Amino acid sequence: MPDEMTSTQRRVRNGMLPMTAWKGALVAIGVFSLLASGSFVKAARGQRDSWHRTLAVRAAESIDRVSNLLSLNRPLDWMNGELGRQDQEPEIIFPPTTVLLVAPTSTTTIPPRVPTVADPLRIRVFGDSQGYNIGYVMKSETAEDPLLRTEFEAKVSTGLARPDFYNWPARLQESLVRQDADVVVIMVGANDDQTLRSVSGEPLAEEGTPEWEVEYRRRVAGIMDLLNNGRRSIVWIGEPRVRRAKLDGALSLMNRIVVEEVARRPWVDFVETWRQLAGPNGEYVDYYTPPGKPAIRCRLSDGVHLTFGCVEIVVDKVLDVIRARYPALSPTTTTVPAVPSTATTTPTATTTTTATGPGG
Repeated sequence: MPDEMTSTQRRVRNGMLPMTAWKGALVAIGVFSLLASGSFVKAARGQRDSWHRTLAVRAAESIDRVSNLLSLNRPLDWMNGELGRQDQEPEIIFPPTTVLLVAPTSTTTIPPRVPTVADPLRIRVFGDSQGYNIGYVMKSETAEDPLLRTEFEAKVSTGLARPDFYNWPARLQESLVRQDADVVVIMVGANDDQTLRSVSGEPLAEEGTPEWEVEYRRRVAGIMDLLNNGRRSIVWIGEPRVRRAKLDGALSLMNRIVVEEVARRPWVDFVETWRQLAGPNGEYVDYYTPPGKPAIRCRLSDGVHLTFGCVEIVVDKVLDVIRARYPALSPTTTTVPAVPSTATTTPTATTTTTATGPGG
């Protein structure tokens, strides 16, 4: 019995009281906030306009001032500098627009490169959380095709509205310098129903105004022109309908802007999802019925994000567009090298439906 009492007492003595654990966690959060104060300021400024954003920015800037005064953020600043990272988003200057206001008669100005097993077609997918899911499924479906190589980059809760939080034009340019691509696939927009800001965070155009449409068009067209190097093609995926009426209306305007700018640029293709994934009368639906197939759930519970079943439908349309531009990728001509038995095998796409991407 005395041994048991001693053992019990020792366990209690070596334990940590709940209040002590909470205090330790708060201290750790406070220290981390001081060390990474610049990142906290950027994250706070990246929120949508609201009283929550105002309070968050004030709190983050106060912490940043204290951290700067005590030089507590210098180690992280040095580390970010060594890694080439920065809290301030880079500026970007769009090339002068030389696009005709009337669509050209030909849409095949880019010579179709002939991919080979040794030099496959390089596809890069970019976007927000919807773009993440597109990239994930597309990489899976092309994994066994020796003529295609797909990679993707995504940043949750981003778009073209807030370059102060994540400047997609600059990030696209930087990424393609590191790893070039023959085809760039883009899907952004679901986070852009807000005030358009500059890289420094200054408001430029309030949503719902004519100025907003002009500035958003400039950004869409700017990306298309920026990525045009005379041989690279772009596939821009339009936004599908969503359950929230306000966002649905904003996405309709964004799609119209993108479609109009695509029509002026022969190096860009548009993949439509607004009508494709809608109901029989063009309305928003949670369950979509593919032609000749049973209905499938198409939306997650938020009424915005697509399920992987509907992502696969969009990816198939994207691949159809790419194969149309590069005829050598046609399934009737795509083969892999003969195996020793002289048998020829045709690559098959693999589909993954169990993984989930982040929301936002």
